[in-house]
Amino acid sequence: MLVETLLAGGFGAILAGMLVHHKTRKWYFWLSWIIGLFVDVSLIYLMLKYLK
Repeated sequence: MLVETLLAGGFGAILAGMLVHHKTRKWYFWLSWIIGLFVDVSLIYLMLKYLK
């Protein structure tokens, strides 16, 4: 469950915000979503690179 949260939390936050228009006008929420997405992509890259 923790791995799923780390790998998909950023994607889920952006998707949920877009679907229900929850706080999509606040710049700091966009910033936190982008940071979360960056963390997700980085973790997936590192897992694919080192867990061959």
